[in-house]
Amino acid sequence: LTGTDPYYSAGVYLNELMRPALPATIHERIVQNNQTMFDLFLDFPKPILVAVNGPAIGACVTSAMLCDGIIASEKATFHTPFVHLGITPEGSF
Repeated sequence: LTGTDPYYSAGVYLNELMRPALPATIHERIVQNNQTMFDLFLDFPKPILVAVNGPAIGACVTSAMLCDGIIASEKATFHTPFVHLGITPEGSF
């Protein structure tokens, strides 16, 4: 997996994921979506390598940890701004 230079990934566009709903409904939606994504990474039949060629921000950093290896260029940086956004990583409680 890789991104388009100069960025690896700017993370998740939260506005697309957050439709108005009760907090419990939002939490359930996030947990289900994340579990599906995690299972896809963990159960993939071949090794998954990540080539990080620039800034990696948010969810792409945590999802990269699900891969079998990370190759980072000298331009790669890793940032998890969850606490600054007032959210927990991957929507967990």
